[in-house]
Amino acid sequence: MLNLISLLSMVLSVVGLSFGWLPGVGWLGFAICVVAACMGIVGLSHRKNSGSGIGYCVAGGLVCCFGLPWILAFQIKHASGSLDFLLVPLPLLMLMVAGGISSLVYWIAQLVARARARFLFMVIALVVMIPLIASISSVWTYADRQFMEQQDE
Repeated sequence: MLNLISLLSMVLSVVGLSFGWLPGVGWLGFAICVVAACMGIVGLSHRKNSGSGIGYCVAGGLVCCFGLPWILAFQIKHASGSLDFLLVPLPLLMLMVAGGISSLVYWIAQLVARARARFLFMVIALVVMIPLIASISSVWTYADRQFMEQQDE
């Protein structure tokens, strides 16, 4: 059962990232990536005694860590300003630091969930995904807008 969860985590993360390229329909890809990330965290935390299939969980987690913020930033960009309320109104440097810290906490929580207390650290990893996604997608959106403004000048 855990091998199936691990494999589904990887496959669903790639499928979700593929749907993320489509304006409007990308929200389906975002939802698929969220499910894949949850499956990857659960699969990784239950690999305490057996290391088989752990690569699928890690691959799914890495694709989701890249895919979720990217899909959100892509959908915000193509919504013509109607989704700007999803952006975090902080300076770019602070957003980059917040993204780095939350990504570090996310991966540490996953590793500790694998080694020790499973449920608590799985919940921490899932909760930390929210600021991770918000800060990184805001960084990409703000950086893209600054680049576009420089190109217009």
